[in-house]
Amino acid sequence: MRDETSVRQMMAEAIDRCGRVGVLCNNAGIERYRVTEDYTLEDWQAIVHTNLLGIFLCSKYALPHLRKVRGSVINIASVQAVACEPSISVYASTKGGILAFTRAWRWITPRTACE
Repeated sequence: MRDETSVRQMMAEAIDRCGRVGVLCNNAGIERYRVTEDYTLEDWQAIVHTNLLGIFLCSKYALPHLRKVRGSVINIASVQAVACEPSISVYASTKGGILAFTRAWRWITPRTACE
């Protein structure tokens, strides 16, 4: 989920195998429980790149295909986006980012009858 080339290849393979993409469910996520000052830069990058960059990359490469068939995207966040437990500040930050990323889409994607 963190590597653009891998995500691009995954999407191309899905199109080759299935002929189209009708739904994208962004559900990858990791956490490392630590107090904020104990997180390392490696921890931060692993969590942010998996939880946020992964959603961005998968969405970037799926959206052109989804628009063709009026497909759907499901972004999985967490209650931690709004009600955080101790020792998960990085995870909670990414889950809040997922909510913001998803809300911003209504301005860049065609609206549906459900909105």
